Amino acid sequence: MSMPSRSSTEASDPTHSGPLLIWVFFLAMIPGSMTAQAPDVFLFDLHQLGSFGQENGIYAYSVGTTSCNIGDIELLWHANDSFHPVIGQEMYRLNDGLLEQIGVSWLKHGFCALSLTDCGACQATDCDTLGIDCSDPYSAGLNGQQSNLGPRSQVNAHTGVFPYPIDPTMPPFTNSVDRRLQVAEALIDPALNPNALYFVTGHYVTPDDALAGNGDNNVAYRQVTIGASPASFPLDFVAGAPTQAGQPGIQAWQDYDPEVVIEEVRVPGEGLMLLGYKVTDLGSGQWRYDYALYNMNSDRCAGAFTVPVSASANLSAVGHRGIAHHSGEPYDTEPWSSAVTPAGVTWATEPYIQNPDANALRWGFMYNYRIITDLPPTAAIATVTLFRPGSPSTVNVPVLAPVGSLVEAPTNLVCAQSASGI
Repeated sequence: MSMPSRSSTEASDPTHSGPLLIWVFFLAMIPGSMTAQAPDVFLFDLHQLGSFGQENGIYAYSVGTTSCNIGDIELLWHANDSFHPVIGQEMYRLNDGLLEQIGVSWLKHGFCALSLTDCGACQATDCDTLGIDCSDPYSAGLNGQQSNLGPRSQVNAHTGVFPYPIDPTMPPFTNSVDRRLQVAEALIDPALNPNALYFVTGHYVTPDDALAGNGDNNVAYRQVTIGASPASFPLDFVAGAPTQAGQPGIQAWQDYDPEVVIEEVRVPGEGLMLLGYKVTDLGSGQWRYDYALYNMNSDRCAGAFTVPVSASANLSAVGHRGIAHHSGEPYDTEPWSSAVTPAGVTWATEPYIQNPDANALRWGFMYNYRIITDLPPTAAIATVTLFRPGSPSTVNVPVLAPVGSLVEAPTNLVCAQSASGI
């Protein structure tokens, strides 16, 4: 059988996946040893950028990615079944002390791994695997090829399992921005964002890497600038700002602002989320609390987020912001509601039992939450409520919050904002 070339986009539908993955993993056991060999895909470099113009104020981009297999067995890279990586791309804006996700793409389906030496002494293989210490580049053009972009909704980022080929019932692409990394004009227009910093990310998900428990180093971010031409607002890499390999976009918030704290939110037996937060003294007895929750690879997702707040706090603002799925993904796009209770402030989407397609915080997405109040920060515990049923139903995470003393008067909510702005 001939091997596919890097221009191939043909695919066929597999009939099973789980048993083969288990078989591959246990065949890799070293005889006489309790140590398992495993593949480990690592996003090494973001090396190229593509711009595709705009449709109705939505601009489209793509990011070239180079991955490495830093594991000790070959990584599966089959063109014609579901044993290959899918590659997501995102974009973030840091403005007025707040990092927000402003763009997201569908997923590039990998085919034909090359055997290059960016990551070391490559043990070369054929197209169907990425060899040990080998690197494989995808250009921005390939990662933005609309015909080979599939929906995120079909991928379990924790297990790496997804059906293949791409679901033919998904809406076809009909213009230059469909399925690509989409960003709204108002968020990138240099005239409207004179002091903003921008970052792009890549994210690999693949079954054998996920089965080996190596899914937390498959991301990278890099700083970019926005060109002045409104026809495409082209992106360019910032000189002297290399790829931050293995680091998600939320990490840029802390890297560019040392006052930011980032905590792991590890879902027991499942995936990883990260919570970033920053408290800003606004003067005149007011503090702004900014929280950003990023879902790296949890399929259980987040359905609610609670920050404890003192009963005596005067809340002048409660806000939430997220970005929407696009190009025909099945999920709702309603912003999360907010509620003030004696336990604090809770932001939530519809429960899974009411709407499995509710606007949960799904993998590769980051949502922002804000409180402005008259109480200074104190060490506290926030709660992430998981969206999909399972045990546990919640995960706690340390934060700074306006908790004050334990027994106080009822909260005075001056202004609550549940809209998508923050």
